[in-house]
Amino acid sequence: MRNEPSTASIPFIMMTGWSSKGGQRQGMALGADDYLSKPFNASELIDAVAAQLKKKERAQTQVAKQTSASETSVNVLLPAEIGMPLQTIIGFGQILSNPGSELSRQDISSAGQQISAASFRIQRAVDNFVLYSQLLALESDSDALNQLRASATPDVKEFVDARVLNLARARGREADITLTTSDGVLEIESEYLGRLVDELVDNALKFSSPGEKIAVMCVFSPDRFGLAVTDLGRGMSPDQLKNINAFVQFGRLTDNNVGLGLGLAIARKIAFLHGGALSIKSKMGEKTRVAIELPRKG
Repeated sequence: MRNEPSTASIPFIMMTGWSSKGGQRQGMALGADDYLSKPFNASELIDAVAAQLKKKERAQTQVAKQTSASETSVNVLLPAEIGMPLQTIIGFGQILSNPGSELSRQDISSAGQQISAASFRIQRAVDNFVLYSQLLALESDSDALNQLRASATPDVKEFVDARVLNLARARGREADITLTTSDGVLEIESEYLGRLVDELVDNALKFSSPGEKIAVMCVFSPDRFGLAVTDLGRGMSPDQLKNINAFVQFGRLTDNNVGLGLGLAIARKIAFLHGGALSIKSKMGEKTRVAIELPRKG
């Protein structure tokens, strides 16, 4: 029942003549939600069923709340992430196409830069939305998931170092970066390893200021790979740490941060699909450390 999607969420109460704790543990390990040892009376059975139905109801309510919150965030964030830069493109396009406009070369160059930045913002929003949707679909496609996990990236040190420095250079912050990376082969497609690096480093750059150091470390052990990015920026509050999820954007109003809030959600999903995990430790006003751990075949 637990392996069949149509019945996996149905509460299961095991009723057996086994009275030992060993039998109970075995039943729970097989996926039972509760355990009744014979003999039992009708009242005990009714209470057990009622408890499981109540637990399922609470779980469904929680899922509904999370789904509703995500849908609300998408409805608010996606139009803003596409609509606002689109208005920039339209506005500058109208100015440039107006025959009566007397624009200097500097004005034209500035308009071109604004259009390019707005276009990049739209492209990033669409790309992130599509990628996150694809990652969600991969969870239920075992064949695609096995194929994904069969890929590998050689020369990880060279790949990570180049990726990190390119991101820092684009923000004028190469001097803030400290790299401690070891080399090896990692069982992950380079596209996905690149996204892990991009999201963690971009997050550190976004939530720290020029001059505040960012340490990037990747290490290999015989059976694990670790990537960690630590910034000495503003840090995160306990509430923010609890609320990290898809389509949750921190500091959008107070700090003018843009995006769909998908960066760390994408990184977490990529790690999960490869059998790994993402963890975050932070202290408000001091630092944030985001780490990814992935298994290795050795």
